[in-house]
Amino acid sequence: SVDLTENGKYFTREQLVFKYFPHPRVLAVHPPRGSSLGGTTVIVEGRNFVDTPNLMCRFRTSSKHHTVPAFFVSNLQVRCVTNQTSPGGTNVDVTLNGLDFSSDKVPFEFHAPIQIKSIFPTAG
Repeated sequence: SVDLTENGKYFTREQLVFKYFPHPRVLAVHPPRGSSLGGTTVIVEGRNFVDTPNLMCRFRTSSKHHTVPAFFVSNLQVRCVTNQTSPGGTNVDVTLNGLDFSSDKVPFEFHAPIQIKSIFPTAG
């Protein structure tokens, strides 16, 4: 627990709990790309993942980012489902507390939706 004081003599009585977690690291993502329509399940592999209420994945470009809930699998793996976004490249980060994110620059590419224009043969 952590006790606070302003004068070194009188301390708080609240019994505040402070938990320290090692900084999460992202080493790889599978698959490395998904539809810009969202809905792609991304497995994030790394280290120091902890099952916390604020566990999240962030898909980040230099100009914008979006954050989605992460699902704890193990201390080496979390699972995230992408939101709809613009096509383009991003980096994937993970946070345990909603504030401090990893910064390993592991890429993930959002591609435009695939459009089927014709099928051949049409029967068979």
